[in-house]
Amino acid sequence: MKVVLTYGTFDLFHVGHIRLLKLLSLLGDKFIVGVLSDEFNILKGVESFFSYEERVENLRSCKYVSKVFPEYN
Repeated sequence: MKVVLTYGTFDLFHVGHIRLLKLLSLLGDKFIVGVLSDEFNILKGVESFFSYEERVENLRSCKYVSKVFPEYN
């Protein structure tokens, strides 16, 4: 089984995100996305419009994503 992994903030979810997720999902059998936590974004000097929970909900509703997990560092 080939697993594809990517990371990102995925704030202001839009068609570009969907196209990227679709393309990445085609590269393997399972597609996993690490979502940067609000705390990690703050450490990087980035503030998201949507909360971590909302960003995760968007990704989990996407049919191309197999699993979502938090990225803390």
